[in-house]
Amino acid sequence: METRDRRRGRYCAVQMHVRGQGQRAFIFAIAAWLLPLAAGSAVAGEPAVAPEGFSSYRHERFPAFSIMFPAGTRERPPGAPGKVFSGSTPEGVDFDVSVTDFPFAGILMPIEKAAEYFAGLAAASGTGSGFEVTRNEPITLGDGSSAHRSEVRWRDVERGAAVATQLVSAYRGGRLVMVAAHAAEATEEASGIVESLRFE
Repeated sequence: METRDRRRGRYCAVQMHVRGQGQRAFIFAIAAWLLPLAAGSAVAGEPAVAPEGFSSYRHERFPAFSIMFPAGTRERPPGAPGKVFSGSTPEGVDFDVSVTDFPFAGILMPIEKAAEYFAGLAAASGTGSGFEVTRNEPITLGDGSSAHRSEVRWRDVERGAAVATQLVSAYRGGRLVMVAAHAAEATEEASGIVESLRFE
């Protein structure tokens, strides 16, 4: 169980990191970190509750999970196999949630390879080029479960623009759950969306 002092220290670290990047981004980052507290606990099995000013998507089929994003987000057709939800925030961050059957998960592909898997799929679809994994590390979600946090930088072929994709990946019962948020640069809003993933 996380101590109050440690929680306060993490709050201060986030505040210093986002200082000068805008009040909206700061509020979103803090809300994402404190989502378990807003829900009443950080125990798996309890649906996440979105704070005021935010909306949520809940995947009710197995594996059950939820993510949080800013209110006013426009839902987009998922458009690709495995994608269960896609949206565009008022600030222009596009994000996708996917659930893919993955027999022998963790054996055929360790979770730390999920960013390379994402890049390979995107490259094969002709969406982009020049994919580079610039961040790849284990994290603990707000429900206490393990996941992997990555960043993939690449170039959008159609728009000719640079993209920084923030990514959280986790295995659950032979399925790979991925939350990816795409923006021109790494933003607290994109990070907050992917890091809000909570399993029930």
